[in-house]
Amino acid sequence: MGARLEEFERFLAPSLVGFVWAATTYSFVVTFCIIPEKAEKSQRLIVKLKRSISRGWYWVIAIVFLGTTTAALILTGRLMSIWLKGYVN
Repeated sequence: MGARLEEFERFLAPSLVGFVWAATTYSFVVTFCIIPEKAEKSQRLIVKLKRSISRGWYWVIAIVFLGTTTAALILTGRLMSIWLKGYVN
């Protein structure tokens, strides 16, 4: 039983890294599949304001995704270095 558990744990860190990247990629694609178009000059002020706020929110989300990607890169580097030290000769 101990050997089977050790084999399972061997691939736990790479699986976690793969899950983090898959979740990040999926949420990025789902979030940015539709972005509101820029407001046209002929539209009313309220419509322009609403679209500008909506587009601004997407910029905020993009900055959050940039931070998430940076965190995922750091997590990947640390987990992979630990994994390589422990399991690769």
